[in-house]
Formats: sequence, C-alpha cells, structure tokens
Amino acid sequence: MPLPCWTKEKLQDAVGRSCVIDRLERQSLTWANTSCVYAWAWAANPDAIPTSNDFSVLDLPPEPRDLAPPQDGSPDTEGL
Repeated sequence: MPLPCWTKEKLQDAVGRSCVIDRLERQSLTWANTSCVYAWAWAANPDAIPTSNDFSVLDLPPEPRDLAPPQDGSPDTEGL
C-alpha cells in the first residue's frame, strides 16, 4: 500500500469486511518502519483475516516481496 494510505480507514477498506481494524501501531503511524503495516485486527474467524495482498493500482511489482524478518523497531521487538 502507498504510505499515504497507511491509516485505519484505508486499511479497513483494503481488508474488507472480514475483520475490523482496531488500531495501527506507532511504527506504522509515524512511518518509522515501512517494511509492513502493523495493525490490530479483530475477527470472528481469524483465518478470514487477509495476511498479504500484493496488489497495485498500476502493476504488480516485478520482484516478489522480501520475506525477511521484520526490521528492528517492529512491535515484535519493542512490545506494545
């Protein structure tokens, strides 16, 4: 997703009705770590939450997404 779309409302539009976006982590709101969007999502069925969606309004990227672990400063390393 383009960085200007990293808001709770735009992320809710991207995932659809399969879940409810509760909030975005600080790293995503401040763009401190742009490797992925860190958000809290709630769903009746966790399997229905989309985990990735490689789409673009223009074209798909020529290279697949890097599956490396998250960068330093991710919620996983910093906690809540």
